[in-house]
Amino acid sequence: LICDKSLIQSTSILKKLKSKKIGIGRTMSCSNLENIVALVNSGAGMGIIPARVVKQSKLKLEKVDDSPVFKDEFCVVYRVEQRGIKLINEFVSTIKKSFD
Repeated sequence: LICDKSLIQSTSILKKLKSKKIGIGRTMSCSNLENIVALVNSGAGMGIIPARVVKQSKLKLEKVDDSPVFKDEFCVVYRVEQRGIKLINEFVSTIKKSFD
């Protein structure tokens, strides 16, 4: 099983597998999601990969039926003392509008 063990999604799935006493022969950790896609595509093993990364790769990988779904959350951050800068306010406003 190839995954990025620093991702919350990966650790959650690995914990569930362990709690159900489902043995994984070997687990390989890789922090580069595109490399995980390439390794899985080459036949090196199965992977825990966010769907958006698989879609971006345009490779024909199959999702395991009934695999867990995780909601991603994205944040735009800036230093509090910069909140009065007009460009930052316009940027934040544009981002908020794009998600409405």
